[in-house]
Amino acid sequence: MNSQDVALSERARREIRGDVSGPEEVAVLISSEVERCLEERRITRGDLQGAISYAESTGDKFIDPASGRSLASWRSGHVTFWVEYSAAGDRHTIHSAYSHRMELKRGTGS
Repeated sequence: MNSQDVALSERARREIRGDVSGPEEVAVLISSEVERCLEERRITRGDLQGAISYAESTGDKFIDPASGRSLASWRSGHVTFWVEYSAAGDRHTIHSAYSHRMELKRGTGS
């Protein structure tokens, strides 16, 4: 898939999901091994950027104290994306990512 196909695919997915504004541009580094996994899971660079942008702007993420890696989620339309990444300055190295269509309800409980 060439870069034009990827851009078109991401734009079409955002429109189908109802995303009006795209995620803030986030610099991501992806190894070829992780990239193959993301392609199999149909997770785009834009999906990763959306999760990281949301996590970094809100602080809504988990941090593993042993590794320093962050785990962030972001819901786009009916899909929730989870991204494990580490940050060095303004660059974010992607270690893993997955998605699901289950909605997680947050609350205080009763």
